[in-house]
Amino acid sequence: MKKGVKFSNVIIFMGAWSTTKIPMFLFEMGLLGKKFALIRLVLSIIAIIK
Repeated sequence: MKKGVKFSNVIIFMGAWSTTKIPMFLFEMGLLGKKFALIRLVLSIIAIIK
């Protein structure tokens, strides 16, 4: 923020960073199934972009 970045860009970055972690995705695939993990990942990315 001190370098002139918009607050919305910070929120987008933090959201993307926190929801698209590969180890968490692999854990979800193993525990909850591939379909669930993919749906959650896609919906998270869509929500961050909007």
